Amino acid sequence: MLSLEEMKRVGEEWAAMSPAQKEELQSKVLALRVKARKSEPFKVRILETWRLNSDEICEESWNWYPVDDYFGEGVSWAVEAAYLERLFSPQVMAWEAAQRHVEAALSDPLVCASPVVRGMFEVIAVVIDDNSVYGPDVSNVWEGLISNLARKQARTAQARLSAMSKNANPRNWVFREWGKRTDQGQSKAAFARQYSALVKAKFGIEVTPETIARDWLPKGIKHPMHGVS
Repeated sequence: MLSLEEMKRVGEEWAAMSPAQKEELQSKVLALRVKARKSEPFKVRILETWRLNSDEICEESWNWYPVDDYFGEGVSWAVEAAYLERLFSPQVMAWEAAQRHVEAALSDPLVCASPVVRGMFEVIAVVIDDNSVYGPDVSNVWEGLISNLARKQARTAQARLSAMSKNANPRNWVFREWGKRTDQGQSKAAFARQYSALVKAKFGIEVTPETIARDWLPKGIKHPMHGVS
């Protein structure tokens, strides 16, 4: 949430404070902690971590870096104050609002009915979670969104190709059996229920009757293998 320049400025301001001002700032931090703990939980995971553990995070963050040598003892109080103030700023709350909209979308049955649309929102949720606390510029956000979408699409495409390759022989066999069926009035649903078990017995592949009826049987046109023995 704070850039390196902002962190340096906070440290310099702390170093310039009088003992009374530092005590006042510490009291302010304690009040901000109480406000944070009592506020509504964040949907964004990393923001929620800051809301609940700002004191521990600041202390641990500076244990390995001798900032006291630069800005004086107790500078983590100033850093925590800056972070807690930023946590509830419009800039950060915009990320939280976006995440709430995304979660609402992912709860919408119409969105979930489409793997592509659902996947898009899932990627957006990850990008928000990864970037909200840092406040990157727009180009970085779009780069993250595009790269995550590309990776997800590549995985989906590969899975689809693998499934198609694995199912090619049983699928063509089912097409041929459909074309050769003696009962031409048999419904797709009835045929699919019968051949779901036959596919498992013949090819060792489990496929639901719904998949056979919806995806494996011809949709109003003859399959190229129709009638071929």
